[in-house]
Amino acid sequence: MRSSRPRWQGLEFPALSTDLYQALRVHAGRLLRGERRSHTLQPTALVHEACLRVARGGVGPLPNVAAYLTVMRRVLIDHGRRRQARLRAFAAAPPRESSTGERGAALRAALRALAVRNPRAAQVVELRWFGEWSTAAIARFLGITERSVRRDEAVALLALRDHLRGLEP
Repeated sequence: MRSSRPRWQGLEFPALSTDLYQALRVHAGRLLRGERRSHTLQPTALVHEACLRVARGGVGPLPNVAAYLTVMRRVLIDHGRRRQARLRAFAAAPPRESSTGERGAALRAALRALAVRNPRAAQVVELRWFGEWSTAAIARFLGITERSVRRDEAVALLALRDHLRGLEP
């Protein structure tokens, strides 16, 4: 039987002053600026999720804003990982022929061939096209420079174009 008590009741929430809360919201907004435009987390939700994680424990004492920023970054990383897992599950699902056709199958085959030859370039294309990530977000996620992301994307586009042209009659 399910309890009528919300899951967050009974947790010890850290006392946040109004100034600290506002500073955290400003920092959360800055963190989210580097993310894609369609990101589902808002600054307030990011701060609240960080506070919930602190309340659940295992984080240790949080004496300053920098410590909260670390928790907020972890929230964003975990959010991105969950999203990527959903995208991978979606990509692994067998496509419906009525919606994809021959061109979709050819594109999937070209992406698989690219992933064998240049896995990072294939990942950049997937994040950029299917994940709608910004160049800056991809660079942070992969731990490379934005210039490397642009270069990988250009290389991938040429490889995909060549692969798809080779399949045309």
